Amino acid sequence: MSSLQEHIDRSLRARECVCSSGILGFRIHRDGCPMADTEPRGRWYVNVYERGQRYGGPEEGGWWYDTGCFVPEKSGLLTDVTEKEAHQAARDLWSDLDEEAIEDNLPPVHSVMYRGGRYTVRAEEQPGRDFPAETPHYE
Repeated sequence: MSSLQEHIDRSLRARECVCSSGILGFRIHRDGCPMADTEPRGRWYVNVYERGQRYGGPEEGGWWYDTGCFVPEKSGLLTDVTEKEAHQAARDLWSDLDEEAIEDNLPPVHSVMYRGGRYTVRAEEQPGRDFPAETPHYE
């Protein structure tokens, strides 16, 4: 798999336009375009988390909760991008990771056969960290 930055660059180039049409529901215009985005640009973290589940307790016949283990090797920082661009980059990266999991015949997260390899990707304003921060309690 290519690096996150290569993936983002390829993704953004595919959506550039010459002030006439947008792809994927929004436009990214070239510098100098009179219709260029006025949305603020900034730093966004594209954080990748390996998905999992943990046993929560015996209440109501037993319950499980979702977990995410931050994977810094697959994550990255984008600079000078809009919020839309960051979220689109996260969706594109998730799609690639999910396609790899399907090609590798990995079972879904809720399966008793699951042993890792499924991911979720989020565009966030801070570096990633494992979730949940605290173990949930049944109420």
